[in-house]
Amino acid sequence: MIRTITFVILLPVLFTGCSGNQGGGSSHDGYVINGTINNAGQNQVKLQYVKLNNATTIDTATIKKDGSFRMKGYLDNQGIYMLRTSKRKRWLFYMNEKDKITFKGNEQNPADYQVRLLISCRQ
Repeated sequence: MIRTITFVILLPVLFTGCSGNQGGGSSHDGYVINGTINNAGQNQVKLQYVKLNNATTIDTATIKKDGSFRMKGYLDNQGIYMLRTSKRKRWLFYMNEKDKITFKGNEQNPADYQVRLLISCRQ
C-alpha cells in the first residue's frame, strides 16, 4: 500500500503543463472524481482537504445503489485529500486543482483501493 500511495503522490509531478480537454471527456476546469465504493450502501461520501490534524470538507456526494458517485468542483490547494464515508472509512490520496480521477474502494476492506489519475493539468 505504501508504494501505491507514493506513486499516487508523485504522479502529478510528472504531468505539468497540459492544456485543454486532452481527451478526458470533460470540459470542467476543476477537479472531477468518478468513484465506486462497494458495500457502502446509499450513504454519503465526503471529500476532505487534510492539513496537519484538521480535515475540511470540500464536497459531499450520495453513493448510489451500484456504489457509484461523482464529485466535481474547484479546489483552492493541491495536497492530500481524503474520501470519507458516513461509516468513517477513509482513503487518502494526492490531488491538485484540475485533476480528473477515478476511485475504487471497498467499505469492508478499506486498505484495498485504487486512485487513477486521468488528467493532471497545472497552469
